[in-house]
Order: sequence, then C-alpha cells, then structure tokens
Amino acid sequence: MRCYINRDAMTLFDKNIITIAEIESGMLDIVSSKINFLDILLQIKEELYYPLMNKKTNLQIKIECGDFIYQDREKLYLILLNLISNAVEFSPLDSNVIVNVSETEDGIKLVVKDFGEGIDIVEQENIFKQFYQAHSGMNRAHTEGQGLGLSVVDELVELLGGKIEFESKLLDYSIFEVTLPKLLGSEDNFFDDINFYQV
Repeated sequence: MRCYINRDAMTLFDKNIITIAEIESGMLDIVSSKINFLDILLQIKEELYYPLMNKKTNLQIKIECGDFIYQDREKLYLILLNLISNAVEFSPLDSNVIVNVSETEDGIKLVVKDFGEGIDIVEQENIFKQFYQAHSGMNRAHTEGQGLGLSVVDELVELLGGKIEFESKLLDYSIFEVTLPKLLGSEDNFFDDINFYQV
C-alpha cells in the first residue's frame, strides 16, 4: 500500500531527500498527466518569491510549445524547481535567469540559463554527484538542497527517459538543457491519467 505524500508544504531539501529515497528503493512511479508549463513556472516563481526578491533576480520565461503536453507533472516541477533555484542562488544581485521551454519533434526541451559565477571546468564532471561540493568558488550544487539538487535533476531526467547537458564558463554563465520525451495521454488511450510503474 502506497502512502500519498503532500510535497507542497515541504522545503526543497525535504522534497529532494524523499525523491532520492524513492528512486533508490525503486518505488518511484511515473504518472502521465496533461500539464501546462505556464502554470508550473508561475507556481515555481511563487515558491521562489523570497529568493527572487532578495537577489532582485529577474526571472524571464519564454514558452514555445502547445498549451498542454503529457508528462509527469510532479517530476517535471522538481526538475525545473531545482534548476531555477540553483540559478537564482548563484546569480549576482540584479541579474537575469532565463527559462525557455520549447517543443521538439518528439518531446520537450527545457533550458535554464544564469549569468552567475559559472562552474570551473575541473569541477564539471562531478556536479551531478550527491552531496558534491566544488572546491573552486561557491558550490553550485550546494543550495537549499544541500548538494542534492543537481543529483536529483539528473536522476529524474534519466528516469523519464531524457538527457541533461550543460555548458558553463567560470565567472560568466551556466546553461542547463534538459530534453524529455512526451508521455502517452488521453488522445492515445482514452484515459486522462495513466500510471507507469518502474520495474
């Protein structure tokens, strides 16, 4: 019997800890539902209201896809929340964070770009490791997620059958690009929501 966990009131750290535990136990399900990216990004903007306000960060959102697509909303939300939170944390005051969502031929592409401290090339191969802390400059992975944020993103992207790439220049910028396949939806099988279970 599975218990429903209300993640809305949790901190990002709590969400990441629970997600990692579910992934490692093989108990994390993929749930396809019809989602709207504007709704997701506005909810993230509200959740990050104080970090955005304190850093005077301008969150620029550009959506270039249909009104609705089918994906796992909860996991998509956590992927974007971690990437945007990380970008805000390591951006200077009065900076921009750019979020671009676009539709590809068979999936979706999420791009998050910041103009902060960047990631030293010698650290780049390790940033998706759990609890990793970079030795040069501040640690990009060490946000409220305590070094879990980018690791969770990497795990969720893999679980959803996607891939993540990034480009970074020290003391200049970082770009994280996630590509994900679309999941089946009601147009395909007459159901609004379908559960897919990890084997």
